[in-house]
Amino acid sequence: MKKLIVLLFLTSNFVYSQNLDYPATKMTSHIDTFYINYIFEDQFRRLENLDSLDVNIWIEDQNKLTRKHLNRASVKYATYNTIDKFAYTEYENPIKKGNFYFTYGYYNSTGVPALFYQTKLNYDLKLLVDPNFISTKDRIMLRAYSVSGNSEYLAYQYCRNGSDRTEIKIISLKTEEHLDDQLKNLRLTDVEWKDNGFFYEKLEKNTINNFIFRAIYYHKVGTKQDEDELIFK
Repeated sequence: MKKLIVLLFLTSNFVYSQNLDYPATKMTSHIDTFYINYIFEDQFRRLENLDSLDVNIWIEDQNKLTRKHLNRASVKYATYNTIDKFAYTEYENPIKKGNFYFTYGYYNSTGVPALFYQTKLNYDLKLLVDPNFISTKDRIMLRAYSVSGNSEYLAYQYCRNGSDRTEIKIISLKTEEHLDDQLKNLRLTDVEWKDNGFFYEKLEKNTINNFIFRAIYYHKVGTKQDEDELIFK
């Protein structure tokens, strides 16, 4: 069944400020009589026929108009959320790793700590890893982080919804850009950097007896997990 997206405008000012060109809605004369005495005229009964090509064209035209304004609204309110998330912050004591100082911080009572960093103790802390932006449907908790020997990268480890399984992603400390690297099927492993990558432990299953064991792999920054080198198992 094709669905019609309903767009609600919450303020009259917003409605009148827009040039909304609604698709024309064809009305027909249809009368229902209930219990002899109750007569109702329904001019839009034809819209209930979702098998009608005419009705489906009308629905798609309405959806196009809706998507246009929803996209504008999403950009507007995403900006508000980005600004608001810096409204209140509470930090732990910074810890120096490599060339930077790191601390977990709670802001806006979100309930989960984010990772902040600074180059000097008298500088302002900057938000580095926000667990709320890793997933919109899962509750993300940062579990650990490790800085590369040259202080160029940081590998951070997190779990979803309280699971003991963890994942690792990497962020550049020069650009604050999150890389595409993503390692899965882990269980709070140590991360040991060497050159342009790091060693880590991964959970694997023996296909013969389904026995789960740990294997040590080497991951090179900028590559996919299935390209990682097996070191020991």
